[in-house]
Amino acid sequence: MKKILSITVILFLASATHLNAQGKSNERKQGNEKQEQEMKGKEKQEAKQHAREEKAEDVHEGKGHAYGKNKSDQEGRAFGQERTAAARAKSDEARAQTEKNIADAEKDIEEGRKKAEAARKKAKEMEKEGKISKKEAEEVEAEIEAAEEELEAAEEEVRREKEKLEKIKSGK
Repeated sequence: MKKILSITVILFLASATHLNAQGKSNERKQGNEKQEQEMKGKEKQEAKQHAREEKAEDVHEGKGHAYGKNKSDQEGRAFGQERTAAARAKSDEARAQTEKNIADAEKDIEEGRKKAEAARKKAKEMEKEGKISKKEAEEVEAEIEAAEEELEAAEEEVRREKEKLEKIKSGK
């Protein structure tokens, strides 16, 4: 059964190639190309029509700000002024929060520096008293230096945030 099927397929393919060798293949190719172009054109038009229909049916579900949706009884200028006041209040609140964050970060950096200095003094005292070896003291010093580098990086970040905040304030 399988042999018969495979022989049939081979014969079919052979006859198909024989037909192309008769000289009508160029005519068929040109005809096929025209049909393909017509089909592509129809497909493009159908796709555009489908897209238009989807667009017409598309209902925006919270993808935008929709500021004008809930205006209640306000119109025009009054609504615009209320929106402006709300935006300014939000901006002022964000600025105040940023200032608070900067102050907290500066406080944390200062505390970190004090702790590092205290740890450095304690390590030196323990080394003098003989409680830790010189090698252990050097390891503690390396850890303190690494912590100070992190503090410097944090301080640089705070400095950049302060500059941004000053630019915003000066632009007002």
